[in-house]
Amino acid sequence: MKAKRIVLEYDIEFRYTLIGISSSLKSFRLIHFLNKNLNTGFIKLPDMEYNISRKTFLTTSCYHYYNDIHKNNWIFFANKSEQGPPLIPKYKALDYFILIDDEVADDYIVQIKEALRTIKKLNFANIVNTTLVNDINQLYSDIELHIMSFYKKIKEKKHLW
Repeated sequence: MKAKRIVLEYDIEFRYTLIGISSSLKSFRLIHFLNKNLNTGFIKLPDMEYNISRKTFLTTSCYHYYNDIHKNNWIFFANKSEQGPPLIPKYKALDYFILIDDEVADDYIVQIKEALRTIKKLNFANIVNTTLVNDINQLYSDIELHIMSFYKKIKEKKHLW
């Protein structure tokens, strides 16, 4: 059954840091190296369905990590899907994105980039200008709802035992 999508329009401006990644690695392999090199703990979420038009749904892999030190969420998601066009068409050459739900200091970005460069088979990683990405707020809202529903299901399962 296809998920219904309600579009909510709002004028709230969120701050994001978006890192675009080009790599020949599968998402689970890349996550392994990200966890190892960046000292993160990404958790696999169920694949996310994203509605790019009235009849077109894309299913993409999605991972989540909460950074306790900086108090922000990191969301790793695939840009490409087997069903159709890229999730962010403007950056169709990029395979993956890391969306950090806050603006990150420049020195920390340099540390992240240096750690990413140590990963073999990672071709490119750089900051993406979020003002050039259409519907970034809607994408973030959909991902955030996906994350919340995942953790809600886990919490409900814990109460069953």
